Amino acid sequence: MKKWLTSVGLCWVVLSAAAQQEEEMRCGLYHSAELRQKMAYFFEHVEKLGQVPSNTRTENIIYRIPLIFHVFHYGEPIGTGTNISAAQIYSQIEVLNEDFRRLNANRTETLPEFQSVAADVGIEFYPAAYDSAGRLLPERGIRRYQIQRIPGFFWTNETLDRDLKPQTIWDPTRYLNIWVIDSLRLNNRVGLAYAQFPDLSSLQGLPQQGGLALTDGLVIRYNRIGSFEKVNVPQLARGPYNLGRTLTHEMGHFLGLLHPFDGYSCNTDGDFCPDTPPTNAENFRCNLNVRYCSNSPTPTMIQNYMDFTDDFCMNLFTQCQAQRMRRVLEVSPRRRELVTSTVGLEAEELRAEVRVYPNPTRENLTVEIYGAQPIAYRLYDIWGREVEAANWAAGYALSLSLSGKPKGLYLLQVNTLGGGVIMRRVVIE
Repeated sequence: MKKWLTSVGLCWVVLSAAAQQEEEMRCGLYHSAELRQKMAYFFEHVEKLGQVPSNTRTENIIYRIPLIFHVFHYGEPIGTGTNISAAQIYSQIEVLNEDFRRLNANRTETLPEFQSVAADVGIEFYPAAYDSAGRLLPERGIRRYQIQRIPGFFWTNETLDRDLKPQTIWDPTRYLNIWVIDSLRLNNRVGLAYAQFPDLSSLQGLPQQGGLALTDGLVIRYNRIGSFEKVNVPQLARGPYNLGRTLTHEMGHFLGLLHPFDGYSCNTDGDFCPDTPPTNAENFRCNLNVRYCSNSPTPTMIQNYMDFTDDFCMNLFTQCQAQRMRRVLEVSPRRRELVTSTVGLEAEELRAEVRVYPNPTRENLTVEIYGAQPIAYRLYDIWGREVEAANWAAGYALSLSLSGKPKGLYLLQVNTLGGGVIMRRVVIE
């Protein structure tokens, strides 16, 4: 255990009974003048980037991002209290993929006025397979830390950025870091989560400013991660924020989105996206008939993931929002490197010759390995769940039938004689 954990424990928080009863703040970023100024500057100069095509899926490229969840706990058995289960985390990854690919079950509830602008963002997320030293993770995408419980203290974004993140972050050009903690205080209120906006210093017309590499990522409380509809855990049973949309919202910030209501005016575009109608107020709960701006031809888009409504109410990103996020992944430092990371895809140190074809595939896959003796294989879906496993008894070539498996990204793990492991990405179309 690293020595710093002892000192960090002095800042670790136990929410008092009174604090637990406070209304939770969906997101603290819009209260930060500094962060709002940075993003306002970005969108003020966004026209200098040039226009992206109206098709948000440029050349049908799907960007895939590896996640590492840093889970901080007090020594409880895995799956209890703050030491949340892998299933709870994987349910969150499932929500992210559904929301960013517009595969969410409640997409059919999008108001008719906004069906035409709702977008498949073309971004997917998967749990990292390897740690920062290149070793296979026992739990895909998860690193657990046991720390000391010190009553009466709360984590804040300042103490997290100063004391915790820099000591635990994995290379932010290879991993999207997500810290899962017990408590969070934002602007003297109980917070759900927060994210670091992208560093935009490489973009034309923008200054060299943005968040530090040592603090880059997202933070979320342990009882607001994952979906109660997908995994039955007590901490997700109550409240309006129990379907995983908190991290969907913060991921939008991580990829450069503002709130539609930023600016608080009916005469300006608060998030610089013309397909999100202007609004002069944030929205809570789920009143589909609300219309804050009388000059708007449509109702307020309260179902947008970047508003403050209840999780069940949220169901869309717009085409403009998709363009903004994909643009950040193409040009922003650390964001652009994430989409080429191989920490979940293949072992860089293995020198065996490997052929996997056709890939992408529709039904059948052939795997050929030379220079190492394969003995078994496992196939994982994008959420780290094992969907197929068997011994390798076919010499150096293997044919797999993938017929009937859902479309998407999979990870093929091949164990070899002597303990070497080969990881390859497989895409089923």
